[in-house]
Parts: sequence; C-alpha cells; structure tokens
Amino acid sequence: MKNRYILYVIFCIVIVSCNNDNTSSGGNSSKGLKAVSELDTIQIPKYKTQQISQTAINSIKDWITFNELHEAVLTIGATNYTKRQKVERTNYLLWSEDYTNNRWMKKEGSIEPNAIVYKDTTMADGYKANDESSQHFFFQNYFIKEKDSVTFSVYIKAGASELVYLCGELNDPTERGTVVFDLKSESVIYKPDSYLSSIEKINNEGWYLTSISFLSTPRGRVIVGSTQSSTQFVFEGNGKIDFYARGAQLERGVGVGSYLPTSKEQTTIEEMITYEPNKSDEQIINSSYLKLYYQVDDIYQRIVDVESKPIPEKYNTPYIISRLRNLKTYSLLLTDALKNNSFVTNEEVNEKLEVIYSTYNKILEHINALNDTTLDKNINEILKRR
Repeated sequence: MKNRYILYVIFCIVIVSCNNDNTSSGGNSSKGLKAVSELDTIQIPKYKTQQISQTAINSIKDWITFNELHEAVLTIGATNYTKRQKVERTNYLLWSEDYTNNRWMKKEGSIEPNAIVYKDTTMADGYKANDESSQHFFFQNYFIKEKDSVTFSVYIKAGASELVYLCGELNDPTERGTVVFDLKSESVIYKPDSYLSSIEKINNEGWYLTSISFLSTPRGRVIVGSTQSSTQFVFEGNGKIDFYARGAQLERGVGVGSYLPTSKEQTTIEEMITYEPNKSDEQIINSSYLKLYYQVDDIYQRIVDVESKPIPEKYNTPYIISRLRNLKTYSLLLTDALKNNSFVTNEEVNEKLEVIYSTYNKILEHINALNDTTLDKNINEILKRR
C-alpha cells in the first residue's frame, strides 16, 4: 500500500510538471512555434509557369486586365517590390499650353504666342517682360477642394533670363514659397525648406522640366516668373523674350506624373502607376513576410479587375470563371494568414503558394487549349482535364 502511494505521488508530480511546461511555452496555440519577426524571410518555391502559346499571347494582348494579373503572379517572390496600382490623376490648371488665355494673368509683361518650336512641329509660348525693373511673372488661380500636397510643373527654356522661378502662393501673398532654377547650370539655387523641387533636362535644345511640391490649402495660385536674383525676384526687361514655357500642370501628391494637357476644362485620367515605397514603407518592403503579403494581395486586386471588366467572349467560360474565383479565394486566404497569423510557418506559406501556382497554371492551360486550332475535334475532352 505504501509503495502504491509513492507511485501515485510521483505520477502527480509528473503531470504537474508537464502542465507547467505547456504553460511556459505559450499554451496550445503557440506550442513549439516562434512568432514571425519583421526580419524573418520566406524561402519561396520557384514558380514553374505554364507556357502561353504564341497564338494565345496574340489573342490576349489587348486583354489588359489579364496581362496585369499575369504580371502580378510572376512578381511573387521578386526581390524588388514592383506593385502597380490604379490612381486617378487630374491637372487642375486650365489652358496648359496657351498662356495668352485670360485664365493666365500677367504681371508687368505679355505672352508671345507660338514663339518657338518645342518639339517637332509643336510650338511653345514666350513670356516678355516690359521695360521696367520689377517683378515679372504670369499666374493662374486654382481650387483643389481640400488641403493636400501638390506638385506644380512647367517645361521651360531660357531666353533673355537664365534664372526662372516657380512659386506656390496660398491665401495671401505672405504665404508664398518661391523656388529659383538656374537653367544654365541645370540646378536649383534657392528654395524654402518646406518645398521639394526638381529640374530635369528634356533634350539638347535647352528644354527643362521644372517642378515644385508643397502643402497647399484648397485655394491658391501658381506663378512662373523671370529674375536676376535668387532673393529679390526682380528682372529688368530688355525687349526680348525672358523665357519660353509649355505644359503647365498642377496635380495632387509629391512628384511629377505624366503630362495631362488641358484647355477650357481640367483633364482627369485613371492610370496604372508603379508603386515606389517611401521611407515609412521601407520596413514593410524589407520584411519578407509583409512583402509577400502585398504581392499576393496584388494578385487578388488584379482578379477583381478582371472580373469587373468585360471578359472577352472566347474566355468567358464557366471553367475560367470558376478557376479565377478559386484563385481569388486562395490569394485571400494566404494574405489573411500572412497578416493575422504571427505563427504561420514557411512550410504553410509555401503550401498555399503551390495551390495558387497550380490554379493559375490551370487557367493558362485552358487558354492555350482554347487557342489551339489543331485540337478542335478533341477540345471538349481536353477541357475536362483537371
């Protein structure tokens, strides 16, 4: 009886010890697992893509949304994050190439229309100061609905003045920021601390793309002027054209986008741009798990784009639609796992990636089959393959 009691006590001690070990390891949900850190990396399996036949390539070249999906799938695991995203861009200035229009107001000077060739047969206007030594510029008022960062850009070529300035002016003249460009040395010689600026050589004919970025109130005006000083912004007119200008643009955000010409109305377009991470995103981009999250989420967004636009009749089949739906589900599940499960393992990630690869390859196989005219007699049998 005594020996039996001793055995019972030892058994209880072992049970308690095991329970303590489980507790100290974090409970059942994380037993034996290590939380993913921002520096952890994923060994991503090499994607063996199903080749698309040349016939198929020719038939889908205008199916832009599918081509973007294809690019997104091939991006998985890429060292550089190259996500493309859809944005709506507006040029808020009117008459971007006609500075004789009354929307552009002149200060101590006038516009010479079509004064010089800009490119090929395209012409550009010239700005001529009067004979007085004073401030000479032209400007346009704008309205952007809400406070935001904006970028003002103009194509400029030097005339009598080699120093030209761009200015953003807000509610009153005291809220003004002026950036001075030296077109001879291709440099910025003065700018406020709160402004960003750039000058880019366009061609060997003396044309430069100049720009300034600043935080704007809903209403303001942008100014282009000539100067002989980086501090006084004064120019002494000599009867010659100070500078030539073309392609004025004001857009939201920091940085110059593709040029949008305007006349009596603003121009707005929807376009795809390449995502470039800013400094605050660097930690995300350098994290293998989070980078993969954005790459797979990009696939999900591309599938949504494909589904939201008319699918070419040839590919609007139940098979492709169902596989796209499956691909969207698998992408969503993987992004959810990467975002919300801090204990997801490399093996689990690769298993989900293989499902994405396999599903997408089935879509490509089906597209190839639909475009293989030598297999018309057996097409029904081919499309039954899984």
